[in-house]
Amino acid sequence: MVLRCYRYPTRYLLASHLADKRYLGDARTVLAQAARKAGKKPKVVITDSLPSYPQAIGDVFGANVRHIQFRGITKPPNNNILERFHGTLKDRTKIMRGLKGMKSAKLFTDAWVVFYNYMRPHEALGGRTPAERAGVKFPCDNWADVVQRYHSS
Repeated sequence: MVLRCYRYPTRYLLASHLADKRYLGDARTVLAQAARKAGKKPKVVITDSLPSYPQAIGDVFGANVRHIQFRGITKPPNNNILERFHGTLKDRTKIMRGLKGMKSAKLFTDAWVVFYNYMRPHEALGGRTPAERAGVKFPCDNWADVVQRYHSS
């Protein structure tokens, strides 16, 4: 199970957490990662109906953050953008082999976040990447740069 947080309307993924199940600690982890990356706490958090989200949001952000649990895909606010992301990720992983353990699954999902945020243009963003839309700079232009930077450090 993967928990993710993104910044609307840029579609920039702030945090991703891979877990066997979705427990309170997992929800806290991904929300805290998102807050660190964003550098501030949100005013509103929209989630699915996972029962641990209300407590995790209160624990990480305090009582002043509004929590909305979406009730379906047709009524705003909803988390359709994030569900669409999961569909794209599932389309890719369905044909893959080798994600038999948490280590390889984490490596893949971390790389996918880099690809999604910095290299994959989005039609809904006018052909720009979420990073371009959010004004976030990345030191690499392609996978060769990423691999070279990773192996040289």
